[in-house]
Amino acid sequence: IAPDTQAQKIDLLPDIPDIIWPGAAVPAMPGISFGIRSMGTTADIYYPVLIEVTHPPFLNSGTTRQSYVTELGGEEPSINAYSFDTVEEMVTGPWRFRAWHNGALLYDVTFQVVAPELAPGVGDSCGGDFMS
Repeated sequence: IAPDTQAQKIDLLPDIPDIIWPGAAVPAMPGISFGIRSMGTTADIYYPVLIEVTHPPFLNSGTTRQSYVTELGGEEPSINAYSFDTVEEMVTGPWRFRAWHNGALLYDVTFQVVAPELAPGVGDSCGGDFMS
């Protein structure tokens, strides 16, 4: 349950997906996923971690910010990603992912969501998943 997200929930993946198309240009296409894979430098687990995603306004709702609480770190990589599930979400422009723990910024990554023709082959070559 993630009440400060458009979907009101996040999906927890059983395994960390491979990065199929690394980079910062993301086509606005149904089913595309993009985000950050991170790994701690120690086995420490950071909790609570606030993941904040800011983006251009969604078409109907005007939503520009979403967030949820998770954990990062440990001995395995972590992934924080966004998937385009509805047309309303597929807005072009900068999408910024930030992770915060106890007021400290852990990462700050910006993707540029673009019209599909500006990122040719990404949707076809990665089968609808895009991670960086």
